[in-house]
Amino acid sequence: MTESFSVLIVEDNALIAAHMVCIVEDAGGTVLGPAKSAASALLLIDAFEPPDAALLDINITDGLVYPVATRLTEIGCRFAFVSAVRPMHIPSQFEGIEILSKPADTKAVTEWLLN
Repeated sequence: MTESFSVLIVEDNALIAAHMVCIVEDAGGTVLGPAKSAASALLLIDAFEPPDAALLDINITDGLVYPVATRLTEIGCRFAFVSAVRPMHIPSQFEGIEILSKPADTKAVTEWLLN
């Protein structure tokens, strides 16, 4: 990551979202969001400068986050899933994408952000 970086957070649980915001800010990043739905995340992506990275919960208020993951792939934004969903349940097009387990481990998320 560069010195200054932005991170899109897509998480529908307010407590977990707040924790993710703290992790990103403590690592020196700025937060875009958090978005609770794919629809709101897609609006944020299109309305602002593309984020440098994104942390995505898979099961969100309007379904699954995969449309957001697809859009991030299209714009070349790196992202990780932060979820309890097992890798076998993630579509093959996202094979190789980092999966950070819930509850989010501060150290693991920080290391992912800074690498």
